[in-house]
This record gives sequence, C-alpha cells and structure tokens, in this order.
Amino acid sequence: MPDNQAREKYELLEAMGVEVRRVPPVPFANPAHFFHQARNLAEQHGWFWANQFENTANGDFHFRTTGPEILEP
Repeated sequence: MPDNQAREKYELLEAMGVEVRRVPPVPFANPAHFFHQARNLAEQHGWFWANQFENTANGDFHFRTTGPEILEP
C-alpha cells in the first residue's frame, strides 16, 4: 500500500488483522508500484489477489449495488 495514505486507513486495516506493507508511491510503470508488488507477492505465495482496480466484477458490483443506493432519495 502506498505510504502516503491517511493514518486511519492503515490503522483500520491493521485492526482487522491485515499485514500492511507500506511502499513509496511511484509511477505505475515502475515495478516497485504497489499494484505490481501486490500481484507478485500473491503469485509467489499462492495468496488470493482480488485485482480490484482491473477486475471488471468490481465495477459491475458497484453499478448494481452501491450506485443505486447512492441515487435513492
């Protein structure tokens, strides 16, 4: 996770038992970008990786659930 996020974000994740690995923010093309590091760690260790930023199911879910909820009067 980029090390420039709000302190509360790290604290919430850690309170849920998440091991947060903070990395410097770098351009996406850099192999040290958090996205690439997460993918590589998942592949190396056999961990589940949701790929939330490129997984079309993520957007589809919000289109069907979160979007209508926000737009309801």
